[in-house]
Amino acid sequence: MRSARLIILAIPAFLLAGCNTGDTHIGSAIVVAGDQAVISAAGRPDATISAGGALGIGGTPVTVTAGQRQLLRHYYEDAMQVRTHGLDAGKAGAMTGLHAITASITGLFDGTSKEQTKAEVEASTQQVIAAASKICHDLARIQSTQDALASQIPAFKPYAQLRDNDVNDCQDGMDRARDGVKQAQAQAAANNG
Repeated sequence: MRSARLIILAIPAFLLAGCNTGDTHIGSAIVVAGDQAVISAAGRPDATISAGGALGIGGTPVTVTAGQRQLLRHYYEDAMQVRTHGLDAGKAGAMTGLHAITASITGLFDGTSKEQTKAEVEASTQQVIAAASKICHDLARIQSTQDALASQIPAFKPYAQLRDNDVNDCQDGMDRARDGVKQAQAQAAANNG
């Protein structure tokens, strides 16, 4: 039975191995593509920010000061953190789902109680929420940096696309997820009590 459980647990490692490829979309205006962040604004050519803090608009380099370049690097790094934290949350979610399936199957054979399995899955769900909530913090940092850039680089102002409501919506979603887990735990306790 132990070998069957190990095989079931090994499956996501293979499935998730290729998860960190492709572009990452942050809202409707920001895309992390390869080694740059690409920002869209209606009726304007795309702006790009490189890892080194170079800003281009419509393929034309924009001259920036050393301080502005540092802000641009922060913007890029925070956008990359959204990618990283998004992958982490996705992997944690996949592992939670797989754990639930595995625990249900193996519980039939090893006598694990439904309550123990449910507690393990709920703990795993909390890890997913914690991983996903990091994205909200990343968005807040991007917004703060974009606002500083927009005030210092007039050409960047139309590309300041993140708004307070975007960050607030993210936090509200995390709060609803936490509340949902608490409600599920309370319901489970009521059903078992």
